[in-house]
Amino acid sequence: MSLFERLRHFFRSPPPAAAPRATPEDPATPALLEALRQGLRSAIESAAPDLRVVSRGDAWELAPLGLPLTSTVFRVDRHPGAVLCTLGVRVHHPEYFPTAIDDCLVGYGTDPAEAVANGARIYVDGVLAAVLQALDGRHDPVLDWVALPEGTRWHPVAGPLQVQGAWTGVADLDPDHFVQLLAPLVQALPLHRPFHWVKVYQSRQPNGDFIGECLRDNAPWEAALPLLQADAATWPWQAQFAGKKQFLLFRRCG
Repeated sequence: MSLFERLRHFFRSPPPAAAPRATPEDPATPALLEALRQGLRSAIESAAPDLRVVSRGDAWELAPLGLPLTSTVFRVDRHPGAVLCTLGVRVHHPEYFPTAIDDCLVGYGTDPAEAVANGARIYVDGVLAAVLQALDGRHDPVLDWVALPEGTRWHPVAGPLQVQGAWTGVADLDPDHFVQLLAPLVQALPLHRPFHWVKVYQSRQPNGDFIGECLRDNAPWEAALPLLQADAATWPWQAQFAGKKQFLLFRRCG
């Protein structure tokens, strides 16, 4: 089962009757799950001070938007000098995101608590930032398009572009590059809900191999991968790791 399938299974399943026995390597320990919860709360309050982060059982609710946020820790991997934690986060809204927006990501640090706090910041700075921007109605009208024959206008919203490896520190990267790259595919889709979303991950390994993923409304979008691979082949880096990821939302006008 892939990590994304595990995430969807976790959020569909009822909580266990009792918390699993905690061990130092167990990613489901109450202490580590709570560290992720508090990391998300701290990152949200820093990024969006106008929101109230209210506890609702194991979830946070972002008031007054009525957005519940649920999180989990899938795995802890220990390496010399670093700890990687694989995390899952879900945000839901009965009208705007009826199927919820699921995200899998990795946080890193010198210990598990630091790793999940880092992952919480990555999530809030990337996915949640785009969600809040879209709900606030902010968008670039230059990127709008009209779906025919019904004549519905759509507003693309690009979350912050997050980079890795050789791209780190490079200035003047185009934050709308993925919106424009995928526009021919997105505009050909049947879009029926108020919001649709795409998550892009694109990387090139030191040996030149492409590793990438594209999810559309939580499901793998294989049609987008050839575009992402061809785009990565144009990068200037040789024998270096480089990566980009971004979360995109498409909001129906009105």
